[in-house]
Amino acid sequence: MAMMFDFTNRFNFFNFFQVKLVGVTFASMGMVHRISFRTQHLERVKCKRLIPGTLVVLSDDNFETMKFATVISRPLELLGKTHDLQIEVFFGPDDAEFVWPEKGYTMVESTSYFEAYRHVLKVLQELDPDSLPFKTHIVDLVTDIDEPEYLKRRHSVYDFGKAIPFENIEESFGTSKIDIRKDWPPLEQLNSTLHASQYEAMKQMLTKRFALIQGPPGTGKTYVGLAAVQILVENSSGTIMIACQTNHALD
Repeated sequence: MAMMFDFTNRFNFFNFFQVKLVGVTFASMGMVHRISFRTQHLERVKCKRLIPGTLVVLSDDNFETMKFATVISRPLELLGKTHDLQIEVFFGPDDAEFVWPEKGYTMVESTSYFEAYRHVLKVLQELDPDSLPFKTHIVDLVTDIDEPEYLKRRHSVYDFGKAIPFENIEESFGTSKIDIRKDWPPLEQLNSTLHASQYEAMKQMLTKRFALIQGPPGTGKTYVGLAAVQILVENSSGTIMIACQTNHALD
């Protein structure tokens, strides 16, 4: 497969040299390859690197072509005291037949743990491209985003009074209701605990069918998300599905 990747940023990956195929065994998923390589950081490999589920990429031509594999196991008896280590990997069906024992490979490992994303990526591969939700924005990168479908079918006047950041909105604004399809009132009129960027994020979440809110820790992503959900719950009778990567974020 002819693909070009940027491996110049050493903060994004770890590399291993003199990688060779030394054996083959069989497991429930099929043929498993045992590979050996050299490293000067034995303890780092033993503790943190190349754990089962990790995605690795091998190449013998400076990554003009590549073979992708997943680490299956790190047999403890193979992690010896020398600098030559062995692990077992599983190649995809398109790559396994092109790995040769007589060749030497360079191997790179991503700093991100592939297993955390594998199941989602697998589902995406199996989806019909024409029925992928938000395909227009995720795949085609269209930045002109329409309002959500449910907003087209009902009124757009929302009561903000039950949301934590707007608990005192009536005192300063005279009403707790805002027509979210029209120009939103200036933030300073609402006596809200949100700051300007959080207020803009709130607008996106309530008026667009697809919104991406990002920021470093402590910038209020969860706080704004909670407020948006409170407003939606108070102003609709439908079901809301919330998916989070971690339990504490969901809580």
